[in-house]
Amino acid sequence: DFLTSLANCSSLLLVNLQLNNLSGILPNSIGNLSQKLEGLRVGGNQIAGLIPTGIGRYLKLAILEFADNRFTGTIPSDIGKLSNLKELSLFQNRYYGEIPSSIGNLSQLNLLALSTNNLEGSIPATFGNLTELISLDLASNLLSGKIPEEVMRISSLALFLNLSNNLLDGPISPHIGQLANLAIIDFSSNKLSGPIPNALGSCIALQFLHLQGNLLQGQIPKELMALRGLEELDLSNNNLSGPVPEFLESFQLLENLNLSFNHLSGPVTDKGIFSNASVISLTSNGMLCGGPVFFHFPTCPYPSPDKLASHKLLQILVFTAVGAFILLGVCIAARCYVNKSRGDAHQDQENIPEMFQRISYTELHSATDSFSEENLVGRGSFGSVYKGTFGSGANLITAAVKVLDVQRQGATRSFISECNALKMIRHRKLVKVITVCDSLDHSGNQFKALVLEFIPNGSLDKWLHPSTEDEFGTPNLMQRLNIALDVAEALEYLHDHIDPPIVHCDVKPSNILLDDDMVAHLGDFGLAKIIRAEKSKQSLADQSCSVGIKGTIGYVAPEYGTGTEISVEGDVYSYGVLLLEMLTGRRPTDPFFSDTTNLPKYVEMACPGNLLETMDVNIRCNQEPQAVLELFAAPVSRLGLACCRGSARQRIKMGDVVKELGAINNHGQPELCVLVHKVVLDERQVIWIYRSISFSCILP
Repeated sequence: DFLTSLANCSSLLLVNLQLNNLSGILPNSIGNLSQKLEGLRVGGNQIAGLIPTGIGRYLKLAILEFADNRFTGTIPSDIGKLSNLKELSLFQNRYYGEIPSSIGNLSQLNLLALSTNNLEGSIPATFGNLTELISLDLASNLLSGKIPEEVMRISSLALFLNLSNNLLDGPISPHIGQLANLAIIDFSSNKLSGPIPNALGSCIALQFLHLQGNLLQGQIPKELMALRGLEELDLSNNNLSGPVPEFLESFQLLENLNLSFNHLSGPVTDKGIFSNASVISLTSNGMLCGGPVFFHFPTCPYPSPDKLASHKLLQILVFTAVGAFILLGVCIAARCYVNKSRGDAHQDQENIPEMFQRISYTELHSATDSFSEENLVGRGSFGSVYKGTFGSGANLITAAVKVLDVQRQGATRSFISECNALKMIRHRKLVKVITVCDSLDHSGNQFKALVLEFIPNGSLDKWLHPSTEDEFGTPNLMQRLNIALDVAEALEYLHDHIDPPIVHCDVKPSNILLDDDMVAHLGDFGLAKIIRAEKSKQSLADQSCSVGIKGTIGYVAPEYGTGTEISVEGDVYSYGVLLLEMLTGRRPTDPFFSDTTNLPKYVEMACPGNLLETMDVNIRCNQEPQAVLELFAAPVSRLGLACCRGSARQRIKMGDVVKELGAINNHGQPELCVLVHKVVLDERQVIWIYRSISFSCILP
């Protein structure tokens, strides 16, 4: 192997083998490299086996990066000897066992990333010695016990503290207030209990605070009003009570506030960010009232003068009863503790976080009227989608219930993949997840379902290809352009703004839902697979989205048929087919196409002279064909064909697609809105009338 030959390079400082297609195991000869070695990067490959012995002898090593491989075994304690180490990145491997406490000896460490492994046991208290640490990521392991107070005292933390998706319990230490420079805290999907500490208000640099999916109790502390820089605050799926804090209305930078699935009560303001439906989620709190009309909360009752006069008497009665209830509560708590201790021995060790078990099969069965055909919205590759109605009266909520066919091979893996993908998504053009059910049905069979935001206007497929003339009106040119831009923005977010990226694997009209304003929302992430940047390192057979499904015929990228790994470029191809389908009105599986041609070839052969003839008859603009050709049909067809190139490397990026569509929209709309249209008033007079028209070209 070539690593052995590097042993003669006595002045070697850096070995960087990142993002190649290396496999096998690292030989022990890697321990024979230059003692001057300062950096060793092998991330983004398919290397398996153990961390080689001898790593601990490179005392000048500053960077050790083995992330996104298939390494297994335990993390050797010898790593604690690398006293000059500044970056230790071992995430997304298959390490197991406990985190060695010797890592606490790395006093110069800036970045520690051990997420997405099978590490267990407690978080070492020795981490408190990492006084130079800027970012700590231990997410998606099997870590248990309390969060050490020593971790909460690492005041150097400035970027990231991610302990999400573990089995951590106990209260959040008030010492968290010492993390005054930290931008992101994510403790979601654990078993943390007790109140949200008031000291969180001292973390004034926070931009993202995620505590969802725990067992937190009490009220949202007023001290959080100091966190004016928050962009995301997610406290959903807890046991919080009390009012919705009014101070949140003035948080001008807040783009996502999720307080759903708690026990909050009282009035909701209609001011500030609470007037923006796209920012706030207060679903399933039960006792809320007031607020903007889109919440559909009941009107808040106001007490009469007689009730106000009797308020003091009521207080006396309540305080008298409190003593008796305290004694009763102690007895009940003791009994519950005994029952819980007995039950823990038989607890199912599922990998699904507790936050995904907030709604029962019985509730979904009732909400969908026993999963009736009348509530069936559609069927997909891994199951069926039903319309569900939750609550009653003014608190009535409609949601989509996606039931997975767990009898199909791979459905469970798809479910877990979908949960992991959905929980990180924060984009207005993607279907939002509300909660997840992982339970047994009335027959004792395994049952898994996602409860999603209900998008009322149905799928794009039904709009492009209505079964009856009265069911839907086909979208006009302007609407189609906006829908194309919506979907492009959603895919750009999945590909370029999530690390690691998400490959959708099944972009098609039936997975695009339209709301009341004809805004498109990309849905169905059952085929989503998180991959590393630039290139996936696993074959299709290993991908969760390839369990019998690699896409839909007609939309799937051609390279997938030869066993090529899934990629963001595959999504780009599917999007290109979608774009051409919206232009022509023809499905890629239309019998019109023979064995020697397909939708992209059909459009390519028509360019440029016969392009108008390929357009959907519902959007042809017979009055001004040249303008429509130049401003819409030609640039959109070129863009679609750029997405559908045979070579994945030659396809356009989704970020560039968004820019191109934006340019088409900005340039084309003003021009088409002042087209000159001749109107013959009578045989003697012809006048020119400048009319403002839409892309639909429906003229009087």
